[in-house]
Amino acid sequence: MNIHLRKFSDSIYWGEFKRGTFDIGRIEIHVAKLSDYLKKEPRFVYHCSAFKDSLENRIDMDITYAAVENYDNYKEYLETIRKTAPHGFFDSWGWDNEYSSISFNFRYTNTNKKTIKYIEVFWTCTNDVGDVRKTGSFRGTGPLEEWQSASWEWEHSNYYVAGDASKMRLTKVLITYMDGTKVTIPKNKIMYE
Repeated sequence: MNIHLRKFSDSIYWGEFKRGTFDIGRIEIHVAKLSDYLKKEPRFVYHCSAFKDSLENRIDMDITYAAVENYDNYKEYLETIRKTAPHGFFDSWGWDNEYSSISFNFRYTNTNKKTIKYIEVFWTCTNDVGDVRKTGSFRGTGPLEEWQSASWEWEHSNYYVAGDASKMRLTKVLITYMDGTKVTIPKNKIMYE
């Protein structure tokens, strides 16, 4: 038995859920040619027979339609991320205090339409009982444009800390944009991927 799906006798399409930043997801539509083998494969033919009504009443789709849908879905996905983290987010960050000298690194993604000129990350180091051992900041230099990511790293900086320092937390982020405007992100609004 051969299968005929109106205009779609030569193609099949399906949606795939793509999980992204902050576990925000989107649907990506795929279109592919149906092989002659699949058109005759008994399980596929049975599936098409069982769901004949919904297959005949579906939206006609082609590669162009799928591309437009994927573009719209991706734009909506980016806007959701921008609403969640309007000034960007840390993809990663880390620190070490080998030989009592603090090393620090971070990777940041800019979600704002403005280009970042400088990004200054303020931090505090404490020991296991919460005593503050050192505070400071590291400033990365851009430019970092919208939807771009960049990394900065400081190996064995000039910050020295007592040997019992065991924790570091980020306390705020100061972003300076190319137009001179600044925004301060307090610790409770800092976003991490």
